[in-house]
Amino acid sequence: MIKFVDFKVVLGEKKIENEIIENEAGWKKGQVELKTGINQRFVSSKSSENLAHEAIKKIKINKWIKNVDLVISVTNTPTILFPNFANYAHSFLNLEEDCKCLGLNSGCTGFVEALELVSFYFNNGSKKALIITYDTYTHFLPNSDYSTRTLFSDGASVTLLEKDNKQWKIKLSKISTAPNTQNNLIMEKKLNTITMKGPSVFAFGIKSVKKDINEIVSNNPNSLCFFHQAGKVMLNDLIKSLPNNAIVPVNYPSYGNLVSTSIPCLMMENYKLINNNKSMIISGFGVGLSSHTLLLTK
Repeated sequence: MIKFVDFKVVLGEKKIENEIIENEAGWKKGQVELKTGINQRFVSSKSSENLAHEAIKKIKINKWIKNVDLVISVTNTPTILFPNFANYAHSFLNLEEDCKCLGLNSGCTGFVEALELVSFYFNNGSKKALIITYDTYTHFLPNSDYSTRTLFSDGASVTLLEKDNKQWKIKLSKISTAPNTQNNLIMEKKLNTITMKGPSVFAFGIKSVKKDINEIVSNNPNSLCFFHQAGKVMLNDLIKSLPNNAIVPVNYPSYGNLVSTSIPCLMMENYKLINNNKSMIISGFGVGLSSHTLLLTK
């Protein structure tokens, strides 16, 4: 049902290497990589919407794009509260008037949620879709919050999708939301800063995310797995629990946590694997605290 046609990704223009944060925080050299596994992150001087605009400018304007009839935008960090960026993309790309434009206020689960919506609309008449992700978490992190600053990067992506009955179908959707955890990763408008309780977020990952993913992978052991790139601690623990024949690409050392752009960036770098496999698991987890995992098969 879903064919992944292409991916476009834009990163923040300023590269922040570990040494910069270590010097600011007074930490020993190598401490950031030891704790997070991340070597660098990317910071944008531009708004989330400007990054998204840069991403869609990478798309070649042709007949394929003109026939897009669904656009879904995903962000936790808009500077324009409404309308959502899908409406702007509609205008920038000169799409038809009957194109559906949707916006999700969602973070690290957002791409997965949007992908399930695309499947729903493809089942109900839509034929071509764009998922646009765009987040600038670094704009909302206190300078003194070094532990969180080591994790996040700014980025945007566009995923081009089309309906194809010979391609990927969602076989299973698994969602977990933990009660009374909403304040563990939050940005309040009045404070305009993101606060994260790292140990609580990690505990949710170990308790809920790993359980859901293991349950699905155990029944589909040869799957290609695209997991949200949260960082070393979470992903190492998760990967160790999986069967050896599960295929689990990672790229967090090079990018950090790109929030909603994390998974599309990873899929872009491993595009050949998508075409060469018959079973694929895509999982996002974070704000809520919640997780959303899809099993796709051909």
